[in-house]
Amino acid sequence: MTTEEKKTTRTKKSQETSFMEILLDTAVGSVRSLVESVVDTARQSVTRFTQNVTKKVILFFLSFVGVLFFLIGFAQLLTALYRIPGSGFLIIGVFVLMFVAGVYVVDRQ
Repeated sequence: MTTEEKKTTRTKKSQETSFMEILLDTAVGSVRSLVESVVDTARQSVTRFTQNVTKKVILFFLSFVGVLFFLIGFAQLLTALYRIPGSGFLIIGVFVLMFVAGVYVVDRQ
């Protein structure tokens, strides 16, 4: 083999190697981009889910406190109206139990 043939062979191998490097770099870049976009989408979904759950828990707690104050106030109003100690709380308790029982029966069907 002459020197010129060796140079031509090296140049062909060098070009093939460059093509393979470019192909691998492109493939790795595409996979990396895909993985980063999937991770980013998952992160956004988890953040949104966490924010929604937090809002719902806070609203449930505040609603529960509001209903509790309403029932206590109404019970005190009934106690003052009937002038029998504890009668308002007893009446409210009975209505709450009837409501819960009704929801339970409807939910079972």
